[in-house]
Amino acid sequence: MGKVDSVREPEVVSRQKRPVFRITVKAIVIVVSAALAFRQVILLVEEYASFPTNTLYVIEDTETVRAPAFTICPKPSARANSKFSLETWKDEKTAKQSTIAEKFNDIFIPFEDLIKIDPLFKSWIRNTSTMNGETIMTLSQIKNASTINGETFMTDSNGTGDWRERTFYRRARNDSRLPYYKCLTMFLMDEMSTGGKPCKEYFIGINFNAITTTKLDARSAKVEVFVHDQREKFARLYLFEPENIVLRNNTVTTLLIRPEFIEKQNRWQDPCTLDEGYSYSRCMEKCFWKNIQLDKDLPCLNPSLLPEEAILLKPKCQDIETERKHLQKLTTAYENHTLLAYCNCPKRCKVADYHIFVDPSPACQEEFDNYTDAGYAWLAISFPSKRVPIFLEKEKVSLTDLLANIGGIIGICLGVSLVGLFEFIDRACAFIWRKLFPWATAVVDVVDKN
Repeated sequence: MGKVDSVREPEVVSRQKRPVFRITVKAIVIVVSAALAFRQVILLVEEYASFPTNTLYVIEDTETVRAPAFTICPKPSARANSKFSLETWKDEKTAKQSTIAEKFNDIFIPFEDLIKIDPLFKSWIRNTSTMNGETIMTLSQIKNASTINGETFMTDSNGTGDWRERTFYRRARNDSRLPYYKCLTMFLMDEMSTGGKPCKEYFIGINFNAITTTKLDARSAKVEVFVHDQREKFARLYLFEPENIVLRNNTVTTLLIRPEFIEKQNRWQDPCTLDEGYSYSRCMEKCFWKNIQLDKDLPCLNPSLLPEEAILLKPKCQDIETERKHLQKLTTAYENHTLLAYCNCPKRCKVADYHIFVDPSPACQEEFDNYTDAGYAWLAISFPSKRVPIFLEKEKVSLTDLLANIGGIIGICLGVSLVGLFEFIDRACAFIWRKLFPWATAVVDVVDKN
């Protein structure tokens, strides 16, 4: 007798097709999961490359803060008793064999004649040193102070900071005034107290009698005071623009300072440095003086304009004619921002911003009533609030987080976990199928017929 199959042949065909179907579905799920995993990894890498950050805003109550740098620029900067006239001097025989810069070095006002500082600053000039056109003066801590009438005499001793004196070029085309002026920056190592009385803590007096001789001079004379981060050296570049006020003769000004401290993250596309001794403004200024000296049309350069670290590559100006061409070239160069386009100077990661406000009311007028008619301008400095805002920039995704996320995606979507999950689902579905449709899973017997 031959072999005869069971009558339930459709069930046999169905049972034979199910393994192929399961393999096909399994392959589709794996391919789709792999594509989704690959796409997710790309998104994670792009997010990490963009360096996302979270900014933490904190307000701290503090009794003292880091002292800002105070840069004082009198205009004009020549001594009043020099009675210098640029037009008259140009007609002199000696002018043809000299320069305005050399004459300016003979007549500029010493800052100890211009500035009177309150004893609470506990500092004064002690030693000086000069490199290029920058003079560095060490401050001395005041141990003893005695007062006669309204004047305080201060003496001695340990250094608590330094002064920096610079010569700058006045970017104007008016030849009737001196093209140079001096600026003095005061750096205090001691921190300054906050929340104090605005007229009692710190004040600076500017002696306008030292730079003016006539009423016309008194009306035009002014002193600019800049407040900026001590770690940033003062420079007259468009990239460095600290907040400032202007003082006039016989005035009392209350200067309220609100500091903000910012700590940024070093980014790939926007790098910054944590070096505490680094100055972004000084780096840019060095780059500027290097680039301008590469100009073949610049005939000479006055070394008194250079900062401490700059190198003189051009010959020194020897006469007023070449100096005038040199000043005209500098005026054009200051307006040419392309000179600073490729300087490769990273900014600082830690920045201190000092926002200044001038009290519109004469709050400190009574404190200086005995001095307002003496040809002085008084500046009272105060940090009115003890609450100091701090901005901390934190990275949102670190390299460790990126690798952990990628590993998790690969483990879940492409690893054993996914295959095991599919097998579990497949077995569960088969069990349910057998319970619901037992006739579809019956065993087909093969019967021998005799």
